[in-house]
Amino acid sequence: RARKFQHFEAFRLLAQYFEYRQQNLDMFKSFKATDPGIKQALKDGFPGGLANLDHSGRKILVLFAANWDQSRYTLVDILRAILLSLEAMIEDPELQVNGFVLIIDWSNFTFKQASKLTPSMLRLAIEGLQ
Repeated sequence: RARKFQHFEAFRLLAQYFEYRQQNLDMFKSFKATDPGIKQALKDGFPGGLANLDHSGRKILVLFAANWDQSRYTLVDILRAILLSLEAMIEDPELQVNGFVLIIDWSNFTFKQASKLTPSMLRLAIEGLQ
């Protein structure tokens, strides 16, 4: 259902995700909600989901970046929590068709937090979410 029922594009999307998982095997070890880092990130609302859909029928996920407690979990844990959440949500046929939107609120994000946003970390996150 992804990519508006264009079979080749949907298959390519799935293949790219599995290639991403193969290229980042360490990140997907213990890839379950009971993993301590993922569990804590999920408890802190990374990601949070709104009850209502947007005007296009997409699920709305929100992240308040300033709420990240670096002492309890890493940025990779947040990314893993997002990807795990998306894997669970994609089981919904309506979400398969309409997709989702991720809104990140960067207000009050500190310099200390920003120092963890290395180019390689940003690349890892962007590739995973694409």
